[in-house]
This record gives sequence, structure tokens and C-alpha cells, in this order.
Amino acid sequence: MAEVKKVNLSLVYNENATNENDISEKELLVRRISNFLRRERIQNSEELKYIFKRVRERLSLAKIKKQKKLPQLLTTEELIKFMSAVDSSGDIKDQLIFRIFLYCAVRVSELVNIKILDVNLIEKRIFINQGKGSKDRTVLIPEQLKILLSAYIKTIPKNIYLFENNRNEIISARLVQRLCKEYQKKAGIVKNIHPHLFRHQA
Repeated sequence: MAEVKKVNLSLVYNENATNENDISEKELLVRRISNFLRRERIQNSEELKYIFKRVRERLSLAKIKKQKKLPQLLTTEELIKFMSAVDSSGDIKDQLIFRIFLYCAVRVSELVNIKILDVNLIEKRIFINQGKGSKDRTVLIPEQLKILLSAYIKTIPKNIYLFENNRNEIISARLVQRLCKEYQKKAGIVKNIHPHLFRHQA
């Protein structure tokens, strides 16, 4: 049985180590690669990504995929309690925000950037400009959402964006996240609720 080589992890990250015998093999390799890249004046992260991608290909190294854990979804009862808390607020903007999340499965960054002109009530579509990966796409508007959306748009004739604050500025993703927490607390739900959760609920 091959002998397992022990590595002192404290030395791996010891930038002050000067004796090669006191430095782990991996850290030594990192330093040599760093010195080579510095000599070649490679300082752009995109160039670096390309280099290591080509190295992986030449060595036939498989890219390790991170295991993605699905978020803990809301039960039907929890979802009803959450939406009831939103509806009881009487705020049509908040009602619309969470219904777009739920029915259209948009990301919070996409939601806050929706413009009035992106909404096509006739074709029941919302245009998502430069979504994840800088890709444009459209999402469908169900009939029950169209009615609320139409009523809301009539109340904001001066808006450029679908959701703006009282100063007619685009709302922030942080504000939407805060709304999630407020309605979670109001609904008496212990489970952590965040905007992205609704993409998986949809």
C-alpha cells in the first residue's frame, strides 16, 4: 500500500515560507505558475480561464461539477399564508411583484429591470432584457396576472420601469428581499423565504 504523504496545511497558506522544503507541493506549484503568468504579463482573468480550460482539455481532466441542492420549497399551506399576507397589505405593487415571481419564474435582478415597454398585455408576454448570461427571453403572462398587471399599469402613467419607488427611481433587489422577510414574518412562517425560492415554486 502506497504511503500517504502528510501535508502541513498551515504551510500551504504561509506566504512567508522561503525554504522549498517547508512549502507544500501544491503551494510550490501555485507559486511557479503565478511567476510564469507574471513573466508572460497575463493578468486578465478571461485569459487565465482560457489557459486553464485548454490545460484541462489537453490533460483530459474532467471538470468537477458542484452538487446543486434544491431549496426547501414552501408547502401549499405556507404559500397560501404568504400570499394572504401580501394581499392583506392592500399594496397592489407588492401583490404584483410576488405574483410575477410565482407565475413567471423571473429572477429578482430581472424583475427590477422590467420596463413598461417590456410588457405586452395583448400577446400576454413580458420581455426580459439581458437576463442571466446576458440572454434575452420572454415569459408568458397568465390571464389572472394580466388583469392585475393591467390595473396596476394604469396607476403609474409616468413610470419607465414597472416597479419604481416614490421618487420614480428603479427599486433595488435588496428592497424586494426585505419585502420577502417582512411578509414571511407577517405570515408567521419559520422557513427562510427569498425571491429565488419562487422560481422553484413556479
